[in-house]
Amino acid sequence: MIASSKRYLNGTLERSDDAAQIVDHRKLVESASGRCPMRWRFIVALAWSVVVFMGLLVLPTYSNGSTLFAVNGARAFVATGLPVLICSAPLVVSRKARIPAGAAVLAFVVIAGMSSGLLYTPCAAMLLWPHGKRIGPSE
Repeated sequence: MIASSKRYLNGTLERSDDAAQIVDHRKLVESASGRCPMRWRFIVALAWSVVVFMGLLVLPTYSNGSTLFAVNGARAFVATGLPVLICSAPLVVSRKARIPAGAAVLAFVVIAGMSSGLLYTPCAAMLLWPHGKRIGPSE
């Protein structure tokens, strides 16, 4: 058995190890400080946009009980599916697409705000949130 010990004191990681294993310091600091890794925010934004997309197409959105798809047909896929495509850009293309994708979703939120745009606000927030900032209540 390999003897190993780790201590996390005052923002620094001290490690003594008999086998000289490599430690990814950033992952330990992120998990210890409660910071959300960047990739998870992309996945949450994409998941939220897919849930909103499916909900808008299937759930009744009009006062007479009809759905968006029943009233508008295939055009509803384009209008509500655009944010899903935009939110997938940081995962598919590159992490550098985060800011343009967030700005595009935010523009969609503003333009379509009176109908369904406000439902995509969490997607824009997750894409535009600065890396390394805490998510959730601070202690």
